[in-house]
Amino acid sequence: MMNEKISLRFSLCALRSELICPVCDRRFDESDDGVAMPFCSSRCKRIDAARWLGERYGLPVEKPAEDNFPEESEHGE
Repeated sequence: MMNEKISLRFSLCALRSELICPVCDRRFDESDDGVAMPFCSSRCKRIDAARWLGERYGLPVEKPAEDNFPEESEHGE
């Protein structure tokens, strides 16, 4: 549901050549401040970085399958 909302929001803004800051939801034009893209300001860019570093954001990770290596004693060692 959240991804659909975000996707729709970005799609509507793309039609009007506006962007929405992912941190503060402020609408802005790409030409306003291209240095902080895709954020509206350097402040929002720093907030986002702090969220990643503080582990408020993360990427899903699949646990690897159990290793089925034979024990060393089975090799005759």
